[in-house]
Amino acid sequence: MANFRIWAPWRLAYVKDASKDNEDECIFCAKPAQEDDDANLIVHRGTHCFVILNLFPYTNGHLMVAPYGHIGRIQDLPAETTAEMMALAQRAMSRARGRRRGRSPAPSSRPSARRAGRGCRRP
Repeated sequence: MANFRIWAPWRLAYVKDASKDNEDECIFCAKPAQEDDDANLIVHRGTHCFVILNLFPYTNGHLMVAPYGHIGRIQDLPAETTAEMMALAQRAMSRARGRRRGRSPAPSSRPSARRAGRGCRRP
């Protein structure tokens, strides 16, 4: 996989203009602190984490789930934060998968539960 490159020409404007970024400001701290979720591309706020779209995504459906706390290592996250982060990632993946198939998954749909026990393989 390391030999493959994702070609995302729509990111070129961002890459060329990256020097204007404020390196003193963490976007995962700054964006949720602001009030305008639409402008900041925050699509969901949880108790411990939030879901934010990438302004210049690598691929369709690329989003990020981040904790509100500024914690540098995932192993330092409290259990409640880790659980919410993984639950939000699963939910986002289920919804994105349903959209690719041209439908929204039912609210009670739990694809991860249906696949439990089948080993780790790509859907």
